[in-house]
Amino acid sequence: MHRTQAFTLLVALGIATIGCHEVTAPNVARFASAVVASGGVHTCVLLHPGALVCWGEDLASGGASTQVLGNALPRQLAAPPLTTISAGGTHSCGLTTDGAAFCWGTNEKGQLGDGTRTNRALPVAVASPLRFLTIAAGGAYTCAITTDHLVYCWGDGSAGQLGDGVDTTNHAAELPVLVHGSGRYTAVAANAHTCALDTSGRAFCWGVRTGGLAAAVANVSVFQVQNPVNMCDSVYDSRDTHCAVPTPLLGGQLFQRITSGTYVDCALDSSGTAWCWGDNTYGTLGNGANGFFYATLPVQVQLSQQAVLITAAATHACAETADSSAYCWGLNLGGELGNGTFGGLSPVPVQVAGGHRFATLSAGGFHTCGITSSLQVFCWGSNGSGELGQVTSQNQGDLPVAVTIP
Repeated sequence: MHRTQAFTLLVALGIATIGCHEVTAPNVARFASAVVASGGVHTCVLLHPGALVCWGEDLASGGASTQVLGNALPRQLAAPPLTTISAGGTHSCGLTTDGAAFCWGTNEKGQLGDGTRTNRALPVAVASPLRFLTIAAGGAYTCAITTDHLVYCWGDGSAGQLGDGVDTTNHAAELPVLVHGSGRYTAVAANAHTCALDTSGRAFCWGVRTGGLAAAVANVSVFQVQNPVNMCDSVYDSRDTHCAVPTPLLGGQLFQRITSGTYVDCALDSSGTAWCWGDNTYGTLGNGANGFFYATLPVQVQLSQQAVLITAAATHACAETADSSAYCWGLNLGGELGNGTFGGLSPVPVQVAGGHRFATLSAGGFHTCGITSSLQVFCWGSNGSGELGQVTSQNQGDLPVAVTIP
């Protein structure tokens, strides 16, 4: 299914989307020297530091025009020796060994952090002396955690995504700004909103609260709903407001990993149990509930074994279990669940077909990619903009297909 067709169907189904960045699933997944990051309609991998390979939509994978490559083959980009990467809506970012941040792709909101609004075909340094431990590319913004565990964000802040206390329609930052408060964090995830884990494992989120929008505030634009700093709820459980500062997740559970999707956020606790919260209209909570259900508290995902990795996307999520199997759940428009079917949804995790043993996974807008322990790259789902990295003209794939890395 072509991306435009998918977007049209989402709107028909009542999914609130505002631009490409509202249906992205940026996530960073790492295993040894192999890293995969799936964005809105593109994917990038690092098989060793400095070997940056991307495919998919031109703007997202390193071009500086509006051309869409379609079924693009992977190509290597000239880059510094990056050791980790994160893919956003139409931009990506990475870190070097010493924690310097680089970004590339579109830059209409300053999400590349180089002090300009100029698109960049190749990685450009974030204009800051800050050094980072981890980085997360969101819709049209980016957040990263410094070596002293503070969070800085840059780019689009119109819905409070930057966490700097400003929540106005035209707010954007072309350079990193400090997230409000004195919290110390160890993990950050970005999408249409941002979530992070503090040093104790508590979850905090800020930005537009997309969960529940389809049912709770249908026909109301996300950007029409404002929530000034002094009006923020004490917990992150509202369905129809913004919050421009970090707010704690209700329930106080402690986690070790976190990922942000468009409709739900998910996390893993210390036992490897997977939890999700937010809007279940498309089965993205993974707890077996059918139809609309909004979870203000984390609910347990129905996985039969411990998870070691979790990644959320536009309307689906995936997990890697202890035996290196991949499971996905939620909406299946383009085959992004990878179980050999198209359409419909699954409110419980289904195993990705093929018997592959994955070292890492990353869910994109309507596709998913993973790297096996033998460093083979596989992708499945929508291929309307070349997300699967194939030479064929197929528009989607309901089974994992191997990607040839140059």
